[in-house]
Amino acid sequence: MKKLSVLISALALLAILSACNKDELLPSQMPPEEISTENYIIKEGQMLLGEQLKNPYSVENMKIAYESTE
Repeated sequence: MKKLSVLISALALLAILSACNKDELLPSQMPPEEISTENYIIKEGQMLLGEQLKNPYSVENMKIAYESTE
């Protein structure tokens, strides 16, 4: 019985270790380190967002929505 549990543990460890692969990007797939734009520099790992929208849940917008349902 103890040999069976050791065998199962060894197989589980082997399955876990064989499932771990480090994917490497080819040089052509790698993003540039920095992308320059007019007013700012985006470094690798940063996200470029669009313009900030108005808050649809502001008190002013809620009052307008409430008044339009009456």
